[in-house]
Amino acid sequence: QLDPALAQTEPDPEIQDLMRASGGLNVALDYLPGSANFDPAADQVDADTAARIVWFDALVGNVDRSARNTNLLVWHGKPWLIDHGATLTFHHGWQAPVADAGKPFAAIADHVLLPAASALAQVDAELAARLTPSVLQGVVDQVPESFLALSAQDQPGGSALATAAAQRQAYLASFAARVAAPARRPEGAADEDERRPPLQRPLDEGEQRQRAALAVVVGPHQEQDVFGGDDDDQRPHDQRDD
Repeated sequence: QLDPALAQTEPDPEIQDLMRASGGLNVALDYLPGSANFDPAADQVDADTAARIVWFDALVGNVDRSARNTNLLVWHGKPWLIDHGATLTFHHGWQAPVADAGKPFAAIADHVLLPAASALAQVDAELAARLTPSVLQGVVDQVPESFLALSAQDQPGGSALATAAAQRQAYLASFAARVAAPARRPEGAADEDERRPPLQRPLDEGEQRQRAALAVVVGPHQEQDVFGGDDDDQRPHDQRDD
């Protein structure tokens, strides 16, 4: 149980707002004293671990584990995954079960660990086999009823998700579809989604160093513009045809 009064001792205004809005039951895993932010330029993750993290993020649709914001901590030499508020984006404002849960997840092309995840093909079948229907059911059953009931209250009249039970079933169906679909395989995501330009791919070592240097010199927002983040051409300006 979180006491909103704790926000009074928090110096960060953004975290203050979160704490005030999160009074009551909260779910957490652990506190990691002395942990440090993962630095892709300095910290190493082996291919197997990287592949498992990338696979997981593709499964849950995590759009927020990029080089600009890794959402990884290093504790006792191992990576720890944090801040999953940008996963399962389909449930932000949903009013019906997800119709296309098995579609490819193109945003995985920006994953900070994708260049190191050379073992994706090896871990795909293993991890998918672990997530049997009974395992998925057990995971979804652990979601507190009060969380789902609160979400159900926000549904408009006549919504198919107006009860906690309906929401629990919708989550289960979505996860089952993701596990069953070939599109869960992260390595095919960028090619399957027409919205992603064909040149969106993992950066080679030289490009990674160039991007890291730009991020230091001009900051993440300008760096995105230099690399054409919102442009149709994703190459650095000095490599474009024009």
